Amino acid sequence: MKTLLAGLLLAATTVACDGGGGGIAVTDLAAKIQAAECAGQVACDDMPDDATCAATAHTDSTEQETLLAEVKAGTVIYNSEVASQCIAFLQNVCEFQGTHVVNPCLGIFDGTLAIGSPCEEDEQCKGFKAQTASCVATDETCSRATACCPGICTAAPPLAASGASCAGTSCVAGFYCAQTTETCQPIVTTAGAACDGFDGCANPMYCNETEAGTEVCALAAATGQACDPTALEPCASSNAYCDSTMLLCTAKALPGAACSAAIPCVGEANCDVSGLCVAIPTEGQPCYLGGGVECLGGLTCSASSVCTLATAIITTCTM
Repeated sequence: MKTLLAGLLLAATTVACDGGGGGIAVTDLAAKIQAAECAGQVACDDMPDDATCAATAHTDSTEQETLLAEVKAGTVIYNSEVASQCIAFLQNVCEFQGTHVVNPCLGIFDGTLAIGSPCEEDEQCKGFKAQTASCVATDETCSRATACCPGICTAAPPLAASGASCAGTSCVAGFYCAQTTETCQPIVTTAGAACDGFDGCANPMYCNETEAGTEVCALAAATGQACDPTALEPCASSNAYCDSTMLLCTAKALPGAACSAAIPCVGEANCDVSGLCVAIPTEGQPCYLGGGVECLGGLTCSASSVCTLATAIITTCTM
């Protein structure tokens, strides 16, 4: 079942619901998350500025209101101090840090409902923080984006131990699911050592396939450093690319600069037919239905070909 602020807040912990201890009040969390996400997108050149980002952000008000009600009712426990750590984490998202980075946003919420209990949101289930339980919708066709979807708190498959099969589950800490054997193997800690699957290496490395067809642990290059354009993650920064001529990690082209198939634009722009990076349309600007990336952020291209932010319909889902 989809959770509040999906992709950002995926889990939980324990503390008062009023944001005690100098942390963020739960009623302020959604706005703080949005502001932090915008700060990160501006730093990564995916948005021109904070104001534009905020104007293009579409939030699921139903999930926000439902989760607030659940915290008030005591079926969800909120950790305000971990929320503050999450905010700092979201503002620094441009650099590739590896696939085993611990996301502090996974400790904001936890549930109190036991396995088998009726639920509306994953966060209500005890064990959500540890990712050992979730709220499985009783109607698989129900979409939380458009309706309230009752479910049952269900235990996740147990984590697999060293050497055990990881098909359909994850491995215990310190291990990863090897792609070839589908068994849990120790995370590789040495650069250049053999690995088996993208997440087979310790941070900040990743498992890269070489031209010879072998897989070894590699580091993504910093901007300005030598890089391999054939690597899976040639450059550490999301607003840089590996120049195939200079073989250096180079900043992507900004709006107004020249671009081509070899020189990509930053995330807030598209390379048009004239070979220039053009800013993606924002709210109120003309757009083209069916024309690829039509509008910036959460905006949609209306029937009148204008970028528009969908109106949120606030509903509180209760059991």
